[in-house]
Amino acid sequence: MIKVLSESGCTSSVYPILDEMIKNKLWPKGTTFRYCLVGFLKEEKDTDIRKVWDIMSRHFASPGTVDLYVSMIDFYFKFKKPEEAKALFDEILSTDLKPNAYSHLIHVVCEEGDMEAAKSVFEKMVSSYINSKNRLFSLISDGGDREDTAKITYECMEKIWVPNFLTMKMLVDGLVSISKVREANEIIAHLKRMFPRNADKWIEIGEGLPKKYYDEIKPWDLMPNWFSYADITYPTLFRNKTA
Repeated sequence: MIKVLSESGCTSSVYPILDEMIKNKLWPKGTTFRYCLVGFLKEEKDTDIRKVWDIMSRHFASPGTVDLYVSMIDFYFKFKKPEEAKALFDEILSTDLKPNAYSHLIHVVCEEGDMEAAKSVFEKMVSSYINSKNRLFSLISDGGDREDTAKITYECMEKIWVPNFLTMKMLVDGLVSISKVREANEIIAHLKRMFPRNADKWIEIGEGLPKKYYDEIKPWDLMPNWFSYADITYPTLFRNKTA
Protein backbone atom coordinates (compact mmCIF):
# COMPACT_ATOMS: atom_id res chain seq x y z
CA MET A 1 0.00 0.00 0.00
CA ILE A 2 2.81 2.41 0.91
CA LYS A 3 4.51 1.70 -2.41
CA VAL A 4 1.29 2.42 -4.31
CA LEU A 5 0.70 5.68 -2.45
CA SER A 6 4.27 6.89 -2.97
CA GLU A 7 4.18 6.10 -6.68
CA SER A 8 0.80 7.75 -7.21
CA GLY A 9 1.73 11.14 -5.74
CA CYS A 10 -0.18 10.56 -2.49
CA THR A 11 2.78 9.96 -0.20
CA SER A 12 1.30 12.10 2.60
CA SER A 13 -1.25 9.34 3.12
CA VAL A 14 1.43 6.93 4.38
CA TYR A 15 1.59 8.44 7.89
CA PRO A 16 -1.51 6.67 9.30
CA ILE A 17 -0.17 3.39 7.93
CA LEU A 18 3.26 3.92 9.50
CA ASP A 19 1.66 4.87 12.82
CA GLU A 20 -0.49 1.75 12.80
CA MET A 21 2.46 -0.48 11.96
CA ILE A 22 4.59 0.95 14.75
CA LYS A 23 1.69 0.80 17.21
CA ASN A 24 1.29 -2.91 16.50
CA LYS A 25 5.06 -3.49 16.53
CA LEU A 26 5.11 -4.34 12.84
CA TRP A 27 8.38 -2.56 12.22
CA PRO A 28 8.67 -1.06 8.72
CA LYS A 29 11.61 -2.33 6.70
CA GLY A 30 14.22 -0.21 4.96
CA THR A 31 12.42 -0.63 1.64
CA THR A 32 9.23 0.76 3.20
CA PHE A 33 11.01 3.91 4.30
CA ARG A 34 12.66 4.17 0.92
CA TYR A 35 9.27 4.31 -0.81
CA CYS A 36 8.22 7.10 1.55
CA LEU A 37 11.41 9.11 1.12
CA VAL A 38 11.55 8.80 -2.65
CA GLY A 39 7.85 9.66 -2.92
CA PHE A 40 8.26 12.84 -0.89
CA LEU A 41 11.40 13.72 -2.81
CA LYS A 42 9.58 13.49 -6.13
CA GLU A 43 6.78 15.62 -4.68
CA GLU A 44 9.44 18.09 -3.42
CA LYS A 45 8.15 17.94 0.15
CA ASP A 46 11.37 18.53 2.07
CA THR A 47 9.63 18.86 5.44
CA ASP A 48 8.07 15.43 5.05
CA ILE A 49 11.41 13.92 4.09
CA ARG A 50 12.88 15.15 7.36
CA LYS A 51 9.80 13.90 9.21
CA VAL A 52 10.28 10.38 7.87
CA TRP A 53 13.93 10.43 8.91
CA ASP A 54 12.85 11.53 12.38
CA ILE A 55 10.41 8.61 12.60
CA MET A 56 13.21 6.25 11.66
CA SER A 57 15.54 7.79 14.25
CA ARG A 58 12.97 7.61 17.07
CA HIS A 59 11.98 4.01 16.58
CA PHE A 60 15.11 2.38 15.27
CA ALA A 61 18.74 2.23 16.38
CA SER A 62 19.92 3.39 12.98
CA PRO A 63 18.00 5.76 10.67
CA GLY A 64 18.60 3.51 7.68
CA THR A 65 21.12 1.40 5.87
CA VAL A 66 24.15 2.59 3.97
CA ASP A 67 22.36 1.83 0.71
CA LEU A 68 19.43 4.00 1.75
CA TYR A 69 21.73 6.93 2.54
CA VAL A 70 23.56 6.60 -0.75
CA SER A 71 20.31 6.26 -2.71
CA MET A 72 18.90 9.39 -1.14
CA ILE A 73 22.11 11.35 -1.75
CA ASP A 74 22.02 10.24 -5.38
CA PHE A 75 18.40 11.41 -5.69
CA TYR A 76 19.27 14.75 -4.11
CA PHE A 77 22.00 15.32 -6.69
CA LYS A 78 19.63 14.41 -9.51
CA PHE A 79 16.98 16.78 -8.15
CA LYS A 80 19.58 19.58 -7.87
CA LYS A 81 19.53 19.71 -4.07
CA PRO A 82 23.21 19.83 -3.03
CA GLU A 83 22.44 21.31 0.40
CA GLU A 84 20.28 18.32 1.30
CA ALA A 85 22.94 15.93 -0.02
CA LYS A 86 25.55 17.67 2.13
CA ALA A 87 23.30 17.37 5.18
CA LEU A 88 23.03 13.62 4.68
CA PHE A 89 26.80 13.31 4.33
CA ASP A 90 27.16 15.22 7.60
CA GLU A 91 24.72 12.80 9.19
CA ILE A 92 26.71 9.82 7.93
CA LEU A 93 29.91 11.31 9.32
CA SER A 94 28.31 11.48 12.77
CA THR A 95 27.59 7.73 12.75
CA ASP A 96 29.65 4.56 12.49
CA LEU A 97 28.37 3.94 8.97
CA LYS A 98 31.03 3.91 6.26
CA PRO A 99 29.41 4.03 2.84
CA ASN A 100 31.60 3.75 -0.22
CA ALA A 101 31.41 7.49 -0.79
CA TYR A 102 34.15 7.63 -3.40
CA SER A 103 32.35 4.93 -5.34
CA HIS A 104 29.18 7.03 -5.29
CA LEU A 105 30.90 10.25 -6.37
CA ILE A 106 32.81 8.61 -9.21
CA HIS A 107 29.73 6.70 -10.35
CA VAL A 108 27.60 9.86 -10.48
CA VAL A 109 30.03 11.81 -12.66
CA CYS A 110 30.69 8.78 -14.87
CA GLU A 111 26.97 8.48 -15.54
CA GLU A 112 26.94 12.17 -16.47
CA GLY A 113 29.74 11.46 -18.94
CA ASP A 114 32.21 13.76 -17.18
CA MET A 115 35.27 11.51 -17.17
CA GLU A 116 37.63 14.37 -16.36
CA ALA A 117 35.74 15.05 -13.14
CA ALA A 118 35.69 11.34 -12.29
CA LYS A 119 39.43 11.12 -12.87
CA SER A 120 39.91 14.16 -10.66
CA VAL A 121 38.05 12.43 -7.82
CA PHE A 122 40.33 9.42 -8.17
CA GLU A 123 43.49 11.50 -8.28
CA LYS A 124 42.51 13.32 -5.12
CA MET A 125 41.66 10.04 -3.45
CA VAL A 126 45.16 8.76 -4.22
CA SER A 127 46.84 11.91 -2.94
CA SER A 128 44.82 11.77 0.26
CA TYR A 129 46.61 8.60 1.26
CA ILE A 130 49.93 10.41 1.17
CA ASN A 131 48.87 13.78 2.50
CA SER A 132 45.54 14.10 4.27
CA LYS A 133 45.90 17.89 4.34
CA ASN A 134 45.47 18.41 0.61
CA ARG A 135 43.48 21.53 -0.18
CA LEU A 136 39.79 21.27 -1.02
CA PHE A 137 38.87 20.66 -4.62
CA SER A 138 35.75 21.03 -6.69
CA LEU A 139 33.83 18.12 -8.14
CA ILE A 140 31.78 19.13 -11.13
CA SER A 141 28.19 18.08 -10.45
CA ASP A 142 25.49 19.37 -12.75
CA GLY A 143 23.45 21.91 -10.83
CA GLY A 144 25.45 21.40 -7.64
CA ASP A 145 27.29 23.88 -5.48
CA ARG A 146 31.05 23.48 -5.97
CA GLU A 147 32.01 24.70 -2.53
CA ASP A 148 29.67 22.31 -0.74
CA THR A 149 30.62 19.42 -3.01
CA ALA A 150 34.30 20.08 -2.32
CA LYS A 151 33.64 19.86 1.40
CA ILE A 152 31.75 16.60 0.95
CA THR A 153 34.57 15.06 -1.03
CA TYR A 154 37.25 16.24 1.37
CA GLU A 155 35.36 14.67 4.26
CA CYS A 156 35.22 11.44 2.28
CA MET A 157 38.98 11.58 1.82
CA GLU A 158 39.52 12.06 5.54
CA LYS A 159 37.43 8.95 6.22
CA ILE A 160 39.38 7.05 3.52
CA TRP A 161 36.27 5.72 1.79
CA VAL A 162 37.33 4.24 -1.52
CA PRO A 163 35.62 2.95 -4.67
CA ASN A 164 35.11 -0.72 -5.43
CA PHE A 165 36.49 -2.67 -8.39
CA LEU A 166 33.45 -2.30 -10.65
CA THR A 167 33.29 1.46 -10.10
CA MET A 168 36.97 1.88 -10.95
CA LYS A 169 36.55 -0.30 -14.04
CA MET A 170 33.66 1.98 -15.04
CA LEU A 171 36.03 4.94 -14.79
CA VAL A 172 38.80 3.19 -16.75
CA ASP A 173 36.40 2.09 -19.50
CA GLY A 174 34.96 5.60 -19.66
CA LEU A 175 38.37 7.18 -20.13
CA VAL A 176 39.26 4.69 -22.86
CA SER A 177 35.96 5.44 -24.62
CA ILE A 178 36.99 9.10 -24.99
CA SER A 179 40.53 8.20 -26.13
CA LYS A 180 42.11 8.93 -22.73
CA VAL A 181 44.10 5.67 -22.84
CA ARG A 182 47.19 7.00 -21.10
CA GLU A 183 45.10 8.39 -18.25
CA ALA A 184 43.30 5.04 -17.93
CA ASN A 185 46.63 3.25 -17.68
CA GLU A 186 47.85 5.69 -15.04
CA ILE A 187 44.85 4.79 -12.92
CA ILE A 188 45.44 1.06 -13.49
CA ALA A 189 49.04 1.52 -12.34
CA HIS A 190 47.88 3.16 -9.13
CA LEU A 191 45.30 0.47 -8.47
CA LYS A 192 47.72 -2.41 -8.98
CA ARG A 193 49.98 -0.95 -6.32
CA MET A 194 47.28 0.21 -3.91
CA PHE A 195 45.14 -2.93 -4.03
CA PRO A 196 47.38 -5.96 -4.64
CA ARG A 197 44.45 -8.31 -4.01
CA ASN A 198 43.02 -7.37 -7.41
CA ALA A 199 46.35 -6.81 -9.14
CA ASP A 200 45.81 -9.74 -11.53
CA LYS A 201 42.50 -8.28 -12.69
CA TRP A 202 44.04 -4.87 -13.32
CA ILE A 203 47.02 -6.41 -15.11
CA GLU A 204 44.63 -8.28 -17.41
CA ILE A 205 42.64 -5.11 -18.11
CA GLY A 206 45.82 -3.12 -18.71
CA GLU A 207 47.21 -5.70 -21.10
CA GLY A 208 44.02 -5.39 -23.15
CA LEU A 209 44.80 -1.74 -23.87
CA PRO A 210 47.33 -0.40 -26.42
CA LYS A 211 50.71 -1.87 -25.42
CA LYS A 212 52.55 1.41 -25.98
CA TYR A 213 50.79 3.04 -23.05
CA TYR A 214 50.85 -0.05 -20.85
CA ASP A 215 54.64 -0.35 -21.13
CA GLU A 216 55.16 3.36 -20.46
CA ILE A 217 53.31 3.58 -17.15
CA LYS A 218 54.98 2.38 -13.98
CA PRO A 219 53.58 2.86 -10.47
CA TRP A 220 56.83 4.27 -9.13
CA ASP A 221 56.87 6.93 -11.87
CA LEU A 222 53.46 8.15 -10.74
CA MET A 223 53.90 7.95 -6.97
CA PRO A 224 57.57 8.72 -6.13
CA ASN A 225 56.84 9.13 -2.42
CA TRP A 226 54.70 6.03 -2.07
CA PHE A 227 57.31 3.63 -0.70
CA SER A 228 58.15 5.85 2.27
CA TYR A 229 54.52 5.42 3.35
CA ALA A 230 54.00 1.77 2.43
CA ASP A 231 54.76 0.27 5.84
CA ILE A 232 52.04 2.23 7.64
CA THR A 233 49.58 2.35 4.77
CA TYR A 234 48.97 -1.30 3.93
CA PRO A 235 48.07 -2.65 7.38
CA THR A 236 46.01 0.38 8.40
CA LEU A 237 44.21 1.61 5.29
CA PHE A 238 43.67 -1.30 2.94
CA ARG A 239 42.63 -4.07 5.31
CA ASN A 240 38.97 -4.00 4.24
CA LYS A 241 39.09 -2.10 0.99
CA THR A 242 37.53 -3.37 -2.19
CA ALA A 243 39.00 -1.70 -5.29
